[in-house]
Amino acid sequence: MIRHIRWQIVLVVLGIVLSAALLSHQAVGLEEVFVPASGGTLIEGIAGRPQYLNPLLSAGNPVDRDICALIFEGLTRYDEQGRLVPALANGWNVSLDGLVYTFWLRQDVRWQDGINFSSDDIVFTFQLLQDPGYTGPSDVAALWRSITVEKVNRWTVSFSLQEPFAPFLDYTSVGILPVHLLDGVTAAELPAHSFNRDPVGTGLFQVESSDWENGSLILTANPFYRGGRKPQLAGIEFRFFRDYASTLTAYEQGEVHSVAQIQASDVPRAQALAGLDLYTSSTPHYTMILLNLRDGSRGPFQERAVRQALMYGLDRPGLIASVVNGQGTVAHSPVFPGSWAYYGDVKQYDYDPMVAAELLDSAGWMVPEPAVPEVSLLESEELQAGVRSRGELELSFTLAAAADTLQASLANEIARQWARLGVRATVLPVEPGQIPQILEEGEFAAILVDVDMRGDPDLYPLWSESAVNEGQNYAGWRNREASELLEQARQLTKLGQQATLYYRFQQIFAEQVPALLLYYRTYTYGVSDQVQQVTMGPLTDPSDRFATVSDWFLVWREISIRRSSPQD
Repeated sequence: MIRHIRWQIVLVVLGIVLSAALLSHQAVGLEEVFVPASGGTLIEGIAGRPQYLNPLLSAGNPVDRDICALIFEGLTRYDEQGRLVPALANGWNVSLDGLVYTFWLRQDVRWQDGINFSSDDIVFTFQLLQDPGYTGPSDVAALWRSITVEKVNRWTVSFSLQEPFAPFLDYTSVGILPVHLLDGVTAAELPAHSFNRDPVGTGLFQVESSDWENGSLILTANPFYRGGRKPQLAGIEFRFFRDYASTLTAYEQGEVHSVAQIQASDVPRAQALAGLDLYTSSTPHYTMILLNLRDGSRGPFQERAVRQALMYGLDRPGLIASVVNGQGTVAHSPVFPGSWAYYGDVKQYDYDPMVAAELLDSAGWMVPEPAVPEVSLLESEELQAGVRSRGELELSFTLAAAADTLQASLANEIARQWARLGVRATVLPVEPGQIPQILEEGEFAAILVDVDMRGDPDLYPLWSESAVNEGQNYAGWRNREASELLEQARQLTKLGQQATLYYRFQQIFAEQVPALLLYYRTYTYGVSDQVQQVTMGPLTDPSDRFATVSDWFLVWREISIRRSSPQD
């Protein structure tokens, strides 16, 4: 993560100067200095356009999620360690059997129109999610329909589950809607409601004006934010562009202060722009090669030695540097390093083609005699090894990848690296929209995929044995111990107990290599050096870049301080 702290240093020095001036009794004059002041509007360029400024409908559109993060709040939110902490709630309690969650609400919250917030808003929001007409994510709807939501009193609400489910708290971070503005609106009617263009939330910023057709949306500070707390910025204006490259062009032309997301291919261009500071952070999105381990699969991946050899044969730092312009970090676990559940002390596969070759040799996959005598296939980048074989079988398979520039380049470089080991991976380009169907049908040998692990680190839907047929365990990996660990973890409510189980799961995953983890993707945010005190920590979602927005400022004001004589 790149963190620009020069202005923080200036402010610390300024604080020392101010303190010294106030404490001294030997003032000899006045000195003019500049300090942060309220005011100014940050203008941000963003690729895409809003559809629904409504947290119940924003899941599928990153632009909606970014803006909703500034307007709305949930009962809970994620901190920089990936832990859920109170937001609209003051706190919560979980019953001993893990079935009842009781939340105590803040009593100092008002909606952006000045109306008081209460438990009625909580009950209304979650009843919309339970409504059969809800059009949002199906897994969210299915969960909430199994839960009883009850108003205990004006400041208390409870949720009753049918069985213990530790990831439940993750679902309480959804933004809350105001019942006084939407009472009587059904979930089916919600997508067409005018509220989605002119929303009212409890967050730090509110909608001032909206002109989506002409490409802009202006937010201003919420005057009713609790405790009278206000951001330094007077507002944020979002300007919408057709693609990521156009947002950089807008910065070059002086139209925007910040660029919401810089793609890996655009990083060199962004680095060359004057006055644009780049802030980077890993995100819980990773790229991996999924292997078909299903019973009866035709690939050679049933052997752990082969899977481990393929990992040792990948120069992942090289892939990150050459293909994605450094916008990634090597992945060693399916759990995001920023999560409380991450365990770093697992088997790691640094690039080592000699070890890879030894593993394949020991498994009986032998490389043919080299065409050039006395030259090792590992000593020459240019030398192409023959394909390894065992009996009449060749170590050969297809590697499916989305037919876009990044994924295609990544797949081709992977195939080139493996070719030096005597492994033939034939790249099979597919339309991105076809990948879900290919995964569902299991019609692949190896496939390059991206995984989004936002929220609770629940890996049960991806890697449990029951998810082979009724989930997203598309690889078909079956490991009883690993599956039991995931089953137990989602039934516990104490993070310490869950973490122990997740640690062991990650050890098993690293040893067994059911998939080839490549890298965690990096989010890059561009901000003009005119905007001060910007910091960015670990992100569970790109919208988390606004976590410290209340501290950002554009305006300085001049003040006078007494200048003291030197002290002996």
